[in-house]
Amino acid sequence: MGVQKEQKEHRRKWKKRWMIKAKAALWRPSPARKDISLTIANKSISTSIDGNAEKAEKSVIDREFEIMKLYINSPKWKEAWIRYYQQLYRVSYYYLQRVSFDVATVLYENDTQFARTILQWLQYFSYERSNSDDADFTPTTTAIQYHKNDCDSRSITLAAILNQCAIPTTVFVSREYSHMMAGINLKDAGLKIQGSDRAWYLTAETTSKGLSLGMMAAEMADRSKWIDCALPR
Repeated sequence: MGVQKEQKEHRRKWKKRWMIKAKAALWRPSPARKDISLTIANKSISTSIDGNAEKAEKSVIDREFEIMKLYINSPKWKEAWIRYYQQLYRVSYYYLQRVSFDVATVLYENDTQFARTILQWLQYFSYERSNSDDADFTPTTTAIQYHKNDCDSRSITLAAILNQCAIPTTVFVSREYSHMMAGINLKDAGLKIQGSDRAWYLTAETTSKGLSLGMMAAEMADRSKWIDCALPR
């Protein structure tokens, strides 16, 4: 049974690698694309983004922020937050497709290993927040180039990359803690929060350097204070 299980896992791993490469091959390069280089886990990865990606993301961020502000004092504030982050996730997911496939082609071995690798990469970005009245969210295509962003942008980036690779990921936001973190549906041991789909997600804290999957600050560990943004997949 042990051998059969190992063979099954081996087939599953290579099926996922094939899927990643196949999707990457279907991507048609555009003359407007911008070549970028990422260094993750001491490996240099050549990839590209749409030349208009940063402006397009910023446009969606600004629009959705204005909509969300209308509900700050409304009984529907929670729904407004969820919509806001879902919309930001959708545009991030779209513009990070090529990046996700190129990164996974080089780094993917298994779900847990890949999730840890991307999490650790994001944890060492510079923490940066805006002091203006504008949306405090760095476009994900900007963040991966310049390594500067906040918890919400990092969490959305992590979710977009992992979901591209069929690793179910969501994000949890807390008004009480003024914070966001990702949640990854893995079987590994650690602190988990139940999502709106009833699945349990391993916590992924993107702003604490070196903090492993399934760990979080004790002062933020009250599960009732976290809202699942129920990201579309």
